[in-house]
Amino acid sequence: MGGIGLALGSFLNVVVLRYQGDAFLFSPRVAGGRSRCPHCKTDLRWFELIPILSFLFLKAKCRTCREKISFQYPAVELLSAILFLISYALVSSGSFSLSIELTTAILLGAVLWMLLLVALIDMKLRIIPDEANLFILASGVIALFAEKGLGVSFFPRIWEYGDIFGSWSPLTVHLLGMFAGLLFFVILLVASRGKAMGMGDVKLAAALGFLFGWPDILFITILSFLLGGVWGGVVLFRKTHTMKSAVPFGPFLALAAVLVVFFGRAIAQAYFITLPGFLFL
Repeated sequence: MGGIGLALGSFLNVVVLRYQGDAFLFSPRVAGGRSRCPHCKTDLRWFELIPILSFLFLKAKCRTCREKISFQYPAVELLSAILFLISYALVSSGSFSLSIELTTAILLGAVLWMLLLVALIDMKLRIIPDEANLFILASGVIALFAEKGLGVSFFPRIWEYGDIFGSWSPLTVHLLGMFAGLLFFVILLVASRGKAMGMGDVKLAAALGFLFGWPDILFITILSFLLGGVWGGVVLFRKTHTMKSAVPFGPFLALAAVLVVFFGRAIAQAYFITLPGFLFL
């Protein structure tokens, strides 16, 4: 799983570097062709494309022009590998066959990989590709069929806590999650006249809502705003932004979703056990 993550992390760097928002996310112009040095445009040899190892071997410099290689390359490759490794650790329970567990882990890893891609592209271009939102939505459909047909949890969920809000079928939980994510962000979009949110954020919230279901999307939404608030406080303190500066919200939604996958149950349990009942009734 780590090897898959490393390879896909290297591919992710290529897509983020080339994507400009004017082509299909994985079109040949974006994802195809030889990898080149972004400075001297020299085609890279195979030994310059080995994830992480090439960066270390070349001492973070292009072999041809000696310009520095961004630390983003090994960082993203390593993070992608970690996401896939943790994905397998989360779904491997011994209750299902190895093939089902591997397939589930790869699907979960692919979703987390896509969220990483969304975060990087939104930070770079202030847009969230529709293809990424459709991928997340399609993953929700796969998760629904896996839950209903195979009894396999696509990933650890909080929605067992949904009894507090009402108990529904898996399909209702997914649809309610999509509606909740869509409604909340549409209200923000309209109320702020597009200044607080963009349509990409609305689509991402709806796709995540269908994938995670209710009430997981509620936790993701709350956590994303908490993360955004903390980041806003940091940049204001450092005086790198002002109150009117535009900050992409996609990375906070993506990070909140990843945190809910990894720690959602622990967060929910701590909340409902330690805080007074009136805070959630």
